Amino acid sequence: MTEPGRPSPRPRIVDASAIIWLVAGAAFVVTVLWTAICYPDVRDELTDSFAADHPAIDRSDVAATVDLIMIGNGLAALSLIAVAAVGVLRVRRRISSGRTMLTVVAALEVVVGIQFWLVSEPTHRVVVAVVSVLPLVTAGCAAIGSALLYAPRVRTWLRTAPTNSA
Repeated sequence: MTEPGRPSPRPRIVDASAIIWLVAGAAFVVTVLWTAICYPDVRDELTDSFAADHPAIDRSDVAATVDLIMIGNGLAALSLIAVAAVGVLRVRRRISSGRTMLTVVAALEVVVGIQFWLVSEPTHRVVVAVVSVLPLVTAGCAAIGSALLYAPRVRTWLRTAPTNSA
């Protein structure tokens, strides 16, 4: 039990969630960096695949679209990682809105992770098998990391947080 006037200790499940979110972030960063390192090959594979699916569209237009998709995916991934980091810090500081942030980010990471995996399917041989599944690892870790934060003990810990008068 916690003594009156003393803050209650952070539940270990919050730390477990933070570690899982760290794994999710690391998997996303590795995916983005590896894709950037292999950019010319990935771009060519995607362009070939999309051009074969849409022969009536000029190849330069397909290449420009692939560029936009890849840059957009990279920026979305990095933005989600940044917001997730803020969410984890907020939860660890006992600010309940961090849990909501992480829930929204988890939902987006599931969508972006699956979309990234599906769109990049033609490039899986270029980016090696491990990297091709990392978007799915990210999505799974984000979902699990967020779900842990809805445990009754975490809910109570967040609800009983002292209010800041500053």
